[in-house]
Amino acid sequence: TDSVTITDSCDDDGASEDCPALSCKDILDRGYSSGDGTYWLEGGSVAGSSFEAFCLMDSTYDGGGWTLAATFSDDGQDTWTWNNRNYLDTDTTTFGSLSTIEDDFKSPAYHDITGAEVLFLHAPSGVWASYDLDSGTETTLAKVIQAAGVPSTQTAGTGITMNAGTLTVSGFLNETRLYFNALDGDGTSDNNYGPTWNMTANNSVQFDDPGNTSVGPNQNWPTDELNQYRSPFYSGWPISGVGFGAAAQLNTGSAASSANHFQALYR
Repeated sequence: TDSVTITDSCDDDGASEDCPALSCKDILDRGYSSGDGTYWLEGGSVAGSSFEAFCLMDSTYDGGGWTLAATFSDDGQDTWTWNNRNYLDTDTTTFGSLSTIEDDFKSPAYHDITGAEVLFLHAPSGVWASYDLDSGTETTLAKVIQAAGVPSTQTAGTGITMNAGTLTVSGFLNETRLYFNALDGDGTSDNNYGPTWNMTANNSVQFDDPGNTSVGPNQNWPTDELNQYRSPFYSGWPISGVGFGAAAQLNTGSAASSANHFQALYR
């Protein structure tokens, strides 16, 4: 029958498993950021409980506050393949390690943390681009890719406009807009699943071989991750895929070393 006063010393600052925050942006906005690094976030159906995530707090990236969702890497591993394309939408499997986020990696954040924007960061170039995920409504990349459906014909100039970033039209890249699930513009089966960018490869058409701007999946090579594939078209492409890396000729790192990698982060 005694009354007891309980003091809650947890500020949900992301500093420990017992005090998880909603997102990296939440941590930054409430003044708890100690810079880039790992923080604890509230889990959803995938994590089941609080989990550690990498936060990009550097204000250089449009103010910071980005939660790492996934890494697509030229690490010598065939993880993000066409046969595994549902890792990008409905398959909630997670893999990789926070200690090696330059390797193929999928955080519980990919499905459990929502955001209004997605940022794509390429290495080793440091080139990045951010986009609205779904007209400013908080969602996940998984849900946007699932809603895009099977690969379909894309029309140049109709994709999601880049909000901020350093990505420019260069190399074989035709524009900086973001697209999803693109059919090959020349009618062959070099189709893409997931994020893609408009490029022209060996034929003079828009969205030519969009698999070469994928984060791994390409219908022509169902068991091979295109981030590992050596392009047959151009000597300047030691590696295909890695997001917009190949199209903009940014993949300058050593093959199969994880030097070339591409990260997706939410905010």
